[in-house]
This record gives sequence, structure tokens and C-alpha cells, in this order.
Amino acid sequence: MKKFHDSQVNSVPNEQFLREKFDRIYQHLGKYGALFSADETRSLKQVISSAQSFIGNNTQEWVLSHGDFGLGNIKTSGSMTHIIDFENVTMTPRDYEATKFLSGIQSTVYFLYRHNRYESFSQDFLKGYETTIEPNPLNKFFYILTKIDMIAKYSEHITTPGLHINKILYTSLRNRLIASLSDWLEHIEDQIVFSFPLV
Repeated sequence: MKKFHDSQVNSVPNEQFLREKFDRIYQHLGKYGALFSADETRSLKQVISSAQSFIGNNTQEWVLSHGDFGLGNIKTSGSMTHIIDFENVTMTPRDYEATKFLSGIQSTVYFLYRHNRYESFSQDFLKGYETTIEPNPLNKFFYILTKIDMIAKYSEHITTPGLHINKILYTSLRNRLIASLSDWLEHIEDQIVFSFPLV
């Protein structure tokens, strides 16, 4: 992935990418905001506002990104690993794709109850990329956007007709994700040193 990102690098903001991300999180808050307390909602909006200010006051390294990088788009064949499905290629801040990927899999069933396994996986991933993820306001925003995207997805599964057992699973996943995000926001509110699980 790093080689792909490095194939095109510049400092020109992709305004459409930014607009879509900020629009989407506000849409999610409009639809699912009731899942959070008033204090949590204020904290979420503060993270969003801080990210917008950060973008306006700091130059970012923008790279060519896959746009939909995830476990479903990684295929192996023998000793070879391939990344597929490049239809959403776009320019993003360098840390976006790694933050989104690791934040997303952190809340999957495979890693949900296996914190040590996730820590090992994320460290190996970042070592392979030869990077760390800085806890700056923009990366915090990407982190909460990924989590709220997942909450929205689980909420849609809960309300879609289907097997009752699936609704129980998605409700459990959503509730655990909301609790973990609430805890994360509490650390932000209390001004405790930022505990970003990707560094």
C-alpha cells in the first residue's frame, strides 16, 4: 500500500474528499445522534471542528489512495498478496487509509474481544508501512468517522428484515462500539493524554 500511496504525492487538498467526509459525519449525527449523550455529541462536534481548523492551518501530504482498502479487498495466492478493487481511487491525506483500515478492523468480530491480537496486528501493519499515526485533530476525525460509519452500518442491519439472530449480533456489535467510542470521547473531554490505539 505504501508503494501505491507514494506513486503520487502532493500538498494540494482534495476539497471534494474533505467535503464528502464532513458532510457524511453530520448526516450520521443527524440520523444516529440520539445514540449518544448530549456531552458526547458536543465532544464529537468539537473533534469535527478541530479537524476543520487543522486542515485550514496545516499543510498535509496528499497521496494516491485505494479509497476502499479493507480485508475484503486483500487476496492471497500462494506466497503473493494482492490488493483488488481500485474503483474508488482518490487523493487523501497520507494517514487516512491506514487510520480507516485499522479503526475499522479494531471493531470487527475477529478482533473485538482480542485486544492483544489487534495490538500485534496493527503494529505489524504500521511497521510494514514504515509509519506511525500521529494523534492530530485530522486523524482523530478519521477515527471517529470510521467508528460512526460502522455504527450506521450496524444500525441499518438491525432495521433490515432478516434473521432475528443476526439482529441480536448487530445490536451487540453496535452497543459495544458505542460504548468504546463513548469511553474514547471521555478521555478527550477529561484532557487525558490521547490514547490512540494506532500509534
